[in-house]
Amino acid sequence: MGHISLSKLICFGAGALVKTELEVFSPGELSGFTIAHLSDLHNALFGEGQARLVELIESSKPDMVAITGDIVDSRRRGAENALELLLHACKIAPTYYVPGNHEAALDGAGEFQALLEEIERAGAKPLLDKASSIRYRDCRLNVIGLADPLFSKDEQGTGGERLLSRIRAMVVKDCYNIVLCHRPELYEYYCKSAVELVLAGHAHGGQFRLPLIGGLYAPNQGVFPRYSALAHTNGRTAMIVSRGLGNSAFPIRLNNPPEVVIVRLAGRDMRVAHRGER
Repeated sequence: MGHISLSKLICFGAGALVKTELEVFSPGELSGFTIAHLSDLHNALFGEGQARLVELIESSKPDMVAITGDIVDSRRRGAENALELLLHACKIAPTYYVPGNHEAALDGAGEFQALLEEIERAGAKPLLDKASSIRYRDCRLNVIGLADPLFSKDEQGTGGERLLSRIRAMVVKDCYNIVLCHRPELYEYYCKSAVELVLAGHAHGGQFRLPLIGGLYAPNQGVFPRYSALAHTNGRTAMIVSRGLGNSAFPIRLNNPPEVVIVRLAGRDMRVAHRGER
């Protein structure tokens, strides 16, 4: 499991936006590769033109920005704040996007397709059951993007096995494989695929976070969810779960500020180290 070390928490502005930094073991030649992981924006706004959020991302000097679903909210139409974020993020680093359950719930003729076109015009790369490579120094990393299960009705059980087959078809041997997905509760299938790193969201940090216990409730996991935040390891696979940035049906968070996760690959003998929140 490696060790976890916690430093102090510093809030950014009235919205209590925080940055959580995590180091993940990797081959030495990838040491230093940095990912800014964002999830569950739900079209929220963090300062004019997303200034506070953009400043936080930019200060971390990422090599890649990963957005793992629910960038919009199906209950409240509009994507202007989400697209504003993408426009800025793509100027900072290559930006990859996978959709969540809220994108899957968009109705109307071609509504999701229209959103995808806007996302691509902003400069981001949508990955819906597709893979893309990104170079770092003389190395190549394989980025696998998964569409939310609701797009194909895949769920746990037999649906999970179909999900596993899709992942395996995109894994590149002798390469560092990163899965971008929305659902952390499918972790067992990500582990079976033997990828190195998984980035997920969806759980909103368990909405209310209790000392020594963690999240109180998460969709598709229920009460006291196992995967609501931080890092989880199993064999060679580490999964990082973002607490997310916005809210949907339930607008209140407790001890659970909006979060950007900064993941750095570190070429040393540990699985995951938590460097704390700032």
